[in-house]
Amino acid sequence: MVNEAEKNIEIEPHLAKKIIESVGGSGNPPEYGFQYFTVGLDDYLKTIDEEYLKSFIKEGGSTFKMVVGIYGGGKTHFLYCIRENAWKYNYITSYIELSPEQTPFHKLDMVYRAIAANLIYTQTPDELLSGYERGIEAVIKALYNRKYMEISDKLSPDVVLQELNRYASSIGPYESTSFRNAIKESLLSLAEKRDDDFTLIMQWLKGENPPKSMLK
Repeated sequence: MVNEAEKNIEIEPHLAKKIIESVGGSGNPPEYGFQYFTVGLDDYLKTIDEEYLKSFIKEGGSTFKMVVGIYGGGKTHFLYCIRENAWKYNYITSYIELSPEQTPFHKLDMVYRAIAANLIYTQTPDELLSGYERGIEAVIKALYNRKYMEISDKLSPDVVLQELNRYASSIGPYESTSFRNAIKESLLSLAEKRDDDFTLIMQWLKGENPPKSMLK
């Protein structure tokens, strides 16, 4: 769904070519560009936007919706539309495919690892079409870099570290205290350049089950 602002944007030729190649080659919707041939979904997307994205989820709510359709019926296209709308509210999203081999629904540890590996924050059109960083490690590094750039020019190095500590401690709330602590410590380990600690925390957040003897 193209909004009013996007209607007046002229797509650069190299982006337009990538969009056409994606649709013509695989038949799948491109990571970016599907907005320009999306029709008939406005009512559904408006409901999801108003009922869930604007407030319910932002306030800590959660919900489950199932999209049912035949092969090639536009399920991925629809989910990409929802993902784009979610990015407008600064949500982090994860698109995965459930399959009996890779992500069987009854094995939630494997589903979690797939979700964590495919987390993605808002990307530029070029990044979406050319390949982009994804996964919980990329998300945390982007979160840290964004905050660091925001305060590093205004404060001294010592104060920057204090501010990053304060910022990391304020993140949440999460239902899992362990998850909250892991996010906080991952940000602090980046700030304090504790690379080994960061790597270990990432193993745990990715569901890779690092040795218990290495966890504090």
